[in-house]
Amino acid sequence: MTAGFLKLWDEIQSGQLDPAAIRARAVPYSTEVQMPKLFERHRQLAAARS
Repeated sequence: MTAGFLKLWDEIQSGQLDPAAIRARAVPYSTEVQMPKLFERHRQLAAARS
């Protein structure tokens, strides 16, 4: 595991990986984005059963 983190660090330092670009691609899948969608879907399903 340590070797993996060191490899990531080296790739960031050398410019092979851009943490900001990685974050931008991951944000749509974050819990802050996905949980409201999930709760809204649950509300829709519950309303459909009524």
